[in-house]
Amino acid sequence: MKWIENASLRQRLSLPIIIFALSLFVMFHGYNYVSTYKTEKDNLINRIKILSIGVSLNLKPALILDDKVTANKILDAFSADEAILQAVVMDNDGQIFIEYKNTTQLSHAPNAELKQQMLIDGYAIGDHFIYVSIPFALNPQEIAQMNLIVSKDILEETRDTALKMFIFMLLFFVICGYFIISKIQKWVITPVSSLNHAMQGIITRGVFDERPQVVTQDELGDLTASFNKMTSKLEERQKQLSYVLKKVEHERDFGEQIITAVQHALFVIDKKGLIILSNEASKVMFPSLSINLLESRNLLDVIQPSNEEDLLEIIDNRKEVDDLLIQTCDSKTLQITSRVLSNQNQVLLSMVDVTEALRSRTQQKLAANVFKNSQDGVLIYDADGKLTLMNPAFTDIFGYQMSELSNIPMLTLFDGHHFTTSTSLITESIQRFGQWHGEVLEKDKYGAELPLYVKAIR
Repeated sequence: MKWIENASLRQRLSLPIIIFALSLFVMFHGYNYVSTYKTEKDNLINRIKILSIGVSLNLKPALILDDKVTANKILDAFSADEAILQAVVMDNDGQIFIEYKNTTQLSHAPNAELKQQMLIDGYAIGDHFIYVSIPFALNPQEIAQMNLIVSKDILEETRDTALKMFIFMLLFFVICGYFIISKIQKWVITPVSSLNHAMQGIITRGVFDERPQVVTQDELGDLTASFNKMTSKLEERQKQLSYVLKKVEHERDFGEQIITAVQHALFVIDKKGLIILSNEASKVMFPSLSINLLESRNLLDVIQPSNEEDLLEIIDNRKEVDDLLIQTCDSKTLQITSRVLSNQNQVLLSMVDVTEALRSRTQQKLAANVFKNSQDGVLIYDADGKLTLMNPAFTDIFGYQMSELSNIPMLTLFDGHHFTTSTSLITESIQRFGQWHGEVLEKDKYGAELPLYVKAIR
């Protein structure tokens, strides 16, 4: 019965109803036809027998007296029944004593099989006629026999009437069945199919614009209406979810762009110190690891600090720090800032390689100390000829303070005869060679002349 399991709802509802109703219809009308035909046959046989017995009783005296005239008159009583086509009275010698014949139809004698049936039941039914045998007995001796040939028109009319009634009832059954199935289609199958199609649209295609029509006011109609309301709410939530997802995706893309654009190395680690997320700058900072993914690796293995305590405190305690300096095993200095994310089990770390910056700062400090402690007086002017820096040795030599020289041009400060007259030569030498040096005679703050060895560098 796999076909039933694979059948549609329409087939499961319609076929059992059609098969049951058709079986019931055939059984009822078959039984009705058989019982009607049998009743009509029994009535016809009984009627013929009763009439025949009555005629036979009246024929006995005529048979005894061999009075054929009287016998013919008695036998004409069969003319009252049009079904009797022929009646023959035969004596014991097998000779016809008298005969009645209805000339409206031609009759045929029974065959051997029908004769045998007549001996058993007293009658036999052929294809076109009914044959009845009535014996005449006197003092239990049979003196004659009457054989009747009866028309089957009444039975055929009964059969035709039953057939016509069967066809009429079959048409009525087909019309009623079609009406019932169409109503089942409209009230049950169509709403269920519409619900199924709408559900498949939501599940497979994500389409919410299909709404099944409410055609009944029963439980199925309530189910359809509830489904439509649920679909409307799902559609609204889907729109909201799509909007939120688009917004989240936009923010994620924006965040990824920012993370990618950030020049600092960024790491997101979990509570075990494993790297969950990193940006491109982190792979640039650790080029030896750029071929392999940094994700799922331990932060300590990637940085390899010479002292792990500070980083372990950040990982284990999710500590937030600012500009923490970490020395690595390969002599790098990393400046780390950490922040705990909204997910309390994750920490964001920003790293900057400050190795060169610290080295430059150290050199600048060293240069500043050399500049400050130099025994030579040093002045630094910008491109506009303004004084930007001087060292203490210059103050000791000329007696000027920085505040006094800030607004004094270089040519005003050095107005000695040798320096001013050699300005064009000095300028040309600086432009061509980047420097000039020579001996000059200048005056200090108090007017005292000072023999100087000057070196100018651009």
